[in-house]
Amino acid sequence: MAKIRQAETADLSTILKLNHFLFEEDYQRDGTLNMKWIYGRDGGKYFQERITENGGCVLVAESDGKTIGYLAGG
Repeated sequence: MAKIRQAETADLSTILKLNHFLFEEDYQRDGTLNMKWIYGRDGGKYFQERITENGGCVLVAESDGKTIGYLAGG
């Protein structure tokens, strides 16, 4: 069973990796996506701010100690 928890700064690299997988999938349908955004300054900053600042929220889903998904908003 998956466990949901609040993301921490230590989760950032895994969240970026999962987001990259999502972008790869979506890029097949929308070639206008900027694939460099995720690992560029803006992508990292976006998720870092959602994790650390008021008004942001990032949750991660874990199964058997491995992060299998995330939800970000704010």
